[in-house]
Amino acid sequence: MKEQLPCRGWLSWVCSVPSQLTPFGEHNKHSTSTVDLSTCYAQIVKTWQQLNWPDPEEAFMIMVKLVEDMCKIALMYCRLIKARAEALSLSEQNEGEAANRVGIRAGMGMVIEMRVGNEVGDESEGGDGNEDGMEMMRVEFRVGMRGWGWSQRDNLRNDLPPQLCIVVNNIKQLRLLILKLPLQLDWAQLERRTGAVIDQQQIQHTLHHQLDSTVSCLDHEVQDVVQALATKVTTCHQLPCTWTEWGSLTQGHGNKPRCLRVLFQLEAGIARHIQELSASNNVQEPEDSILPLMRFLESELQYLNEHLVQENFKSLLALLWHHTLVVLTAAAGPQVPSLQHCRKLNCALKSLELCFHAEGCGLPLETLHSTAFLSLESRLALCSSTTRKLIQKYFSTRIQEQLDVSSEKYGAVTIKALYRPSEQKLRVEVLNAANLIPLDSNGSSDPFVQLTLEPRHEFPEVVVRTTQCKRNELHPLFDEAFEFLIPPEKCRQDGACLLLTIFDYDTLGANDLEGEAFFPLHHVPGLDADEDQADMGWVPQTRLPLTHPKPGGDEILQVLECRKGDKEAQAFVKLRKQRAKQSKETA
Repeated sequence: MKEQLPCRGWLSWVCSVPSQLTPFGEHNKHSTSTVDLSTCYAQIVKTWQQLNWPDPEEAFMIMVKLVEDMCKIALMYCRLIKARAEALSLSEQNEGEAANRVGIRAGMGMVIEMRVGNEVGDESEGGDGNEDGMEMMRVEFRVGMRGWGWSQRDNLRNDLPPQLCIVVNNIKQLRLLILKLPLQLDWAQLERRTGAVIDQQQIQHTLHHQLDSTVSCLDHEVQDVVQALATKVTTCHQLPCTWTEWGSLTQGHGNKPRCLRVLFQLEAGIARHIQELSASNNVQEPEDSILPLMRFLESELQYLNEHLVQENFKSLLALLWHHTLVVLTAAAGPQVPSLQHCRKLNCALKSLELCFHAEGCGLPLETLHSTAFLSLESRLALCSSTTRKLIQKYFSTRIQEQLDVSSEKYGAVTIKALYRPSEQKLRVEVLNAANLIPLDSNGSSDPFVQLTLEPRHEFPEVVVRTTQCKRNELHPLFDEAFEFLIPPEKCRQDGACLLLTIFDYDTLGANDLEGEAFFPLHHVPGLDADEDQADMGWVPQTRLPLTHPKPGGDEILQVLECRKGDKEAQAFVKLRKQRAKQSKETA
């Protein structure tokens, strides 16, 4: 028996020109070429199984060659189908053909030739008499493309070539075929057979590395086509040339003009609708103002969903969502926008979130709720709130800060509070203050406590109360009680609190601020009791650290300050600014 020759192999490709790339059935989203390619791979797998090569080492070498050639087939197929799709798209654009067309039957042909070594001289066992002792295996298939038409519609259906959808679906299908090869070619059995002669690391480096590299290349190809799809989605919707701010959105994505064009075109479609939404001065409700944007998206996303497999569709959705947030953030602008403008954008953001989530069929919430989304959502929700809601939110924020503070840098005030449901009265005892900051030139202070119920619009009839002033005291003892007539439901409102402000009394000029404390009314003892408590003896003392207004101001106050025509907003901002002015820390 003659010595067996080493394995040799090569791959040749013959490509005919297909006229169209179309899905091969009503319920399929890829073309017939993937079926033919699957058949080709199945024939190669069958040939390997029939060979049943006896020598383990040579069997491994043949397997390496098979995998190498099958991976080459996959990558070559990607290049061919992408090139054909690009040619078709360019041809349609140059010729100005209508979007409603019918593809004709055509073919993309591949011829694969492999030669695997076999023993020469025993033709009954497979020898074919070739002079080099090689057995010829020839696999030939043609990739047929059947015609498919669609009705002409506005926007995306006229501008998005369906070939791109088919290309990305085909590549994803090819990726699945590649991932099935280890099981179909029974790599596990091969590794067991070659364990004594071939190192495990060599098997990993040759077979698994080759497969992983090919899958990675296919993923990259899919991403390129998805980007091309995203470009096509909005090519027909160009931004007005006067909106120069959009140029800044492409910064940070490299200097390649193609990258800039991709980003600009991707944003253009949605940006046009959001710009119109922002620029509109009509008095429509926000829900009515965003209808054009939502109709646009519904049409385009429905079309994409019909032509893309789910994984590819979600990849495109993620890309679109990211750029939609960029567009909305730019539309909101760096300055505080008007209330009506913010309401429109806030309504648009909420509706877009629902649209992209699609009741769980679209992007998952963890993808939608990115840092950019949460930041924009918080800002728009703030700016679109009414003045009274903002004031309530301001006090809710200060109450939370009060609960979080532990330092007594500015001192503390101790009180007792009890609510009597039968009388609808809140009784407050101001017991003492401690560790106050000396604000007078003599190293002491003349403190007194001012008590107010906030927000003022919830307690318009309640007057401000004040304790007596304690001269030259940094640890004053007040022991004064006050009663406020308020209904229990008011105590449960958001932001409802007892504001205790300690001032240093000055005979000349404005009083200086020692500090302020916020006591939440929804936690006051007795509020939820069925019967009145007998006395204040059982009520625990509450020690509240004093705080000062933020030196840099407050975001809520900035929003309120921009509402120039709102008297209530301006009055509240003026009062809080005055309080900050009385603080020597913010002065």
